[in-house]
Amino acid sequence: MAVITHDGPSRAIRLLGRLYFGPAVRIRTWKKLQTQMHNGMRLEESLRQLQQHAKTARSPLAEIYAHILSVLGHGRTLDVALDGLATREEIMLIGSGLATGKLPEGLGLAMKVLSAQMTIRKSVRAALAGPLIAFLACIGLFVFVAVYVMPQLMLVFDPRTLTGSAWLLHVISSFLASSAGVMAGILLLAVGILVVLSFPRWTGSARRIADRCLPWSIYRLTVGTVWLYTIATRAQAGHQLTQILESMTTSKTTPYLREIVGLILRHSRHGEDFGTALRNSGTQFPSKEIVEELQVYARMPGFQERMAELADTWIVDGVELVKKYAQRIAAAADLLVIAQLVLVTLASASFETNLGGV
Repeated sequence: MAVITHDGPSRAIRLLGRLYFGPAVRIRTWKKLQTQMHNGMRLEESLRQLQQHAKTARSPLAEIYAHILSVLGHGRTLDVALDGLATREEIMLIGSGLATGKLPEGLGLAMKVLSAQMTIRKSVRAALAGPLIAFLACIGLFVFVAVYVMPQLMLVFDPRTLTGSAWLLHVISSFLASSAGVMAGILLLAVGILVVLSFPRWTGSARRIADRCLPWSIYRLTVGTVWLYTIATRAQAGHQLTQILESMTTSKTTPYLREIVGLILRHSRHGEDFGTALRNSGTQFPSKEIVEELQVYARMPGFQERMAELADTWIVDGVELVKKYAQRIAAAADLLVIAQLVLVTLASASFETNLGGV
């Protein structure tokens, strides 16, 4: 049963939201509400219909819709009811639609932001999946040789007589099978985890330098493209740029993005236009190309419309740029695979030659 607390939905409802009310489901929900309201149906009536369909399908979504209806029944608005169930950007856009009497339009803008986020995230996962699999395959093959193949070969060959590629493969295998190799593997895994954890948390001048290098540059572009799209969408809803930036510095966002927005806001408060504030912040966020374009557009009439067009374009261009970054990683992974295969092949030939001489 839906429970309302002073801090928003109960933990059970929040958990159901994370498990069953994800971005794709919310997009479908906002679309249904938007269509039904355009056809004259009241919001509460639309939600009750969604709740009934969920009950019929025995879906946990029925509890989520029941919670939203319960909040609305207490005289609150939809944006308040969605606290803890949707992103802050969605809630703000839906709230803007409510404030202007254009809830269907607010729902449409919320769908645009969600779709942009999903597009970027899917492209990143798809682009990096191949290189990651190739790297793990290399590690797996080396470990297999070190643990299962090389010990058997050393029963036949004297390690002191090995030369060339056979010697190199034996050295690598001996290291991987040793305690030092295990520690190195643990250290490599820890470094990988730390890199991932640093994406949303690491701040400061050193991070500005790291943002120019892989893999942090991919994160900067991914977050920055969605950020620009969110700003353009909220500007379309009638929000002032300074208001948007201020809300982002106080919202539940990452320390990384909060620092960047704070730097941009500092310059914006001094009367600089959006493009100039982006440039003078020194962050090159979301990218140098976007900053240069926004500097030009910020001085032209209809800046909000032009920024929305640029954001739409960069959802596509950003995906392509992410793919280019991923291609560099993939090229490095391919070289590693090729080098490994060459080493194993040459070492195998060397062992066979020496075996023939035994």
